[in-house]
Amino acid sequence: MTESSEPAPPQLPNPFTPMAFLPSDLDYQQTMSTYVLIGTLGVGDASIWAQTTDS
Repeated sequence: MTESSEPAPPQLPNPFTPMAFLPSDLDYQQTMSTYVLIGTLGVGDASIWAQTTDS
């Protein structure tokens, strides 16, 4: 058995995690921006739906 003195290669982040390759502060900012956008669109859609069903 031959032992190598080379260090192990660094492990890559999970490629299936959407924000794995971003720095943590940028990851947090992008995730919160996405949540705000989806929430805003959801409220806007609900208000349009409520206006069309009142008629």
